[in-house]
Amino acid sequence: MDIKQIFLESIRDEVWSENNCKNHEKLREKSLFPLRFHPQNVQSDFITHQDIARKMAKLPQFNDQDLVSSIGCYIGKVVKDLYNQYETEIKASNLINVTDLFTHEKGKKGAWENIYTWLWGEKYPQWLSTFQANLWELISKDAQKPPQWLKFIDEDKLEQINKGFVISENNNLPESQSLIPLNQPTYLYIHLPYPKQYLLLFNRGQNTSFIFSPSIALAPQPFLQETPILLPQINKDAKFVNLKFDATGKEEFLGIVINKQINIDWLINPTQEVPILDNERLFEIWEYLNKNEPDYQVFYQCCEVR
Repeated sequence: MDIKQIFLESIRDEVWSENNCKNHEKLREKSLFPLRFHPQNVQSDFITHQDIARKMAKLPQFNDQDLVSSIGCYIGKVVKDLYNQYETEIKASNLINVTDLFTHEKGKKGAWENIYTWLWGEKYPQWLSTFQANLWELISKDAQKPPQWLKFIDEDKLEQINKGFVISENNNLPESQSLIPLNQPTYLYIHLPYPKQYLLLFNRGQNTSFIFSPSIALAPQPFLQETPILLPQINKDAKFVNLKFDATGKEEFLGIVINKQINIDWLINPTQEVPILDNERLFEIWEYLNKNEPDYQVFYQCCEVR
């Protein structure tokens, strides 16, 4: 979904909550807000208030009512509701003059245009920063969590795998967890039944987050050509020969399976052996996937180092 639409819907649901929309008028304003205040209806191809009213009338809840004749009044009520909800923030704004909101003078912006300026100039950047900071939780909450699709194995189990044996499940741990041995050489064993697809693998520890796949150190060829797969990809020129965790605690993993290699330059041409994953990078990947790979599959695993 368009991030701007997500923002508008979050504002809409905050201002016109279910408790506030018990009467028909508030329902009308709730429907009007995301249409009138979306940038695509203002910046690239301005849509008049009347056209917005005609769009609203096509919504099931309005059943082709005549909304055109009173659309200016409805927009005024939307502005008032927004002002009442965010009065303190709007009064502190450096972008608009509050006295201009309800006293329109010829040649100056109208009230809704001033609110629009504040909404996208100040409120949206603040909201976006919070959204990015919480994005890992938002993604992992809805992720698939099959039992031990990702686990860590030691050198003995690696040798067994190399000889053709299948490793057994560790039934002493909850399905949501996998054990990582402290200060021991270890290897990632990933079992996802998506042959010939592409794997993104992200790690979040106590203080740092990394991109394990793709990476020069662990997964220079991050394709699920066969399952299970092992990281580091020692037989595919990975720079690391194993992994080692030197502090106890929780380590989280997000695995994302997509159809083709992701076209983000810093990801496909990394300057770090194990790229750092910050909030802005995770958001960039999330936006790219929602636009270009809407059918991507997400998996989550929480592991314990001990």
